[in-house]
Amino acid sequence: MSQNTHQMALDLLQYHLGLSEEEARKQLGFEDQDTKKLQQRIAQFQEGVEQTH
Repeated sequence: MSQNTHQMALDLLQYHLGLSEEEARKQLGFEDQDTKKLQQRIAQFQEGVEQTH
């Protein structure tokens, strides 16, 4: 996954949920090295955002 996608996901969490950058990273699992898990979490987050709009 590109760095740009990572930053976009972080920005969304920080802006929409008011999380700090550190908390947003934890929520997205950026401390995990398993890319598949990270991609699943981002997809779940994106689905949630789409449902609220």
